[in-house]
Amino acid sequence: MDAAIRWLNEGGDIDIAASASCIAVSPAYEATTFDPGAGNTITTTNGLLALYEIGQLKSLWDKFLSTIACRYDFSWDPIFRVLNSWAYPRTLLPSLKEEIHADTRQAITEVAVAVVETLARMAQNKSAVSQRLKAYIEVTGANADYQINELIALFCPDTYRQDWRASSKRRDRKLSKLASKWHTRPPEQVVAEVTTIAQEALQAGIRTYPWIESFYGKLSRLVKNPVQWCRCLIHQNASAEYVAPFLQRAVADGKPGWPDVALACLEKPEFQSLTVRLASEEPDLEPDLLSGALALVVHFPNNVEELCRRGLVPASVLRRLLKHENCGVAIAAAKGGGEFGTERPRTRVYPRSLAPCRDSARHEGVVHRASLQS
Repeated sequence: MDAAIRWLNEGGDIDIAASASCIAVSPAYEATTFDPGAGNTITTTNGLLALYEIGQLKSLWDKFLSTIACRYDFSWDPIFRVLNSWAYPRTLLPSLKEEIHADTRQAITEVAVAVVETLARMAQNKSAVSQRLKAYIEVTGANADYQINELIALFCPDTYRQDWRASSKRRDRKLSKLASKWHTRPPEQVVAEVTTIAQEALQAGIRTYPWIESFYGKLSRLVKNPVQWCRCLIHQNASAEYVAPFLQRAVADGKPGWPDVALACLEKPEFQSLTVRLASEEPDLEPDLLSGALALVVHFPNNVEELCRRGLVPASVLRRLLKHENCGVAIAAAKGGGEFGTERPRTRVYPRSLAPCRDSARHEGVVHRASLQS
């Protein structure tokens, strides 16, 4: 603990210091020993610390939390991971029984309650952290209040004692309502607000990606100008999966400006897969866009294989993929038709006119694998 705090005070990374400190305040221990008479025998022992040692950890918690209380730039995830051991000690020692280990359970509970109450005070105005802390408050019986913003609750799922399937359906309906309400707002405002929610959730160790992706997918079907939303998301360096539904909608509706967006995606590595997928599905792209995408397709062979397997690649594009100068791309296109794999395509992928190209790619694949084996 002292080494971690010293590291932090000397300008060290706070997340590294927090992770190290959380190891120090864990009520668990683990030891691994080797049998000197049997080199292949390893014995691992784990469980809870002794009663007097558990009591001593309270002062370490106090030192740790007082050090980071004035900081706002650390991840709470290591804290919640170690807090699991305090809130659910049976996960460390399943044989822990009330009648036999009453003193140990009492010591753990006292420390856990004090720590949770301190964390709750630190989590004021941090809705995502409070969302995750809520379960620990309830299970420990701590005397602590929490406030959770409605939008944070929507994008940060709380699965504690909930039916996940029913909860997901309710959340999906609420996201649809939010999309209907927000689709007329300026994209800059919406993207900024959603990005803030995602950043706060990330700090609390909560995964928001599936719900944000779902929200943007619903929003893309309602907005008037998907090209404007594409540009805004790309400018904010959002996930490519968030941009995809807006770009697909823009292409499908023939919205002016979508080729410029696709070209802009080619210039940023994190968005290149969008244009590659678009080029693989659209037969009539502009020559510059198609050439640029096919030049980059070498980096996304799995995308090529998936699209070919699903029968989504037009014959004109498929011909170019099968004749691609990169052997891996041609093999992926041929493999997508089920030629090498065990899966069969859902639809007929290869027109008869492309059979020679397919067979050539298949032959190149055999030769390529033989050269690797030799």
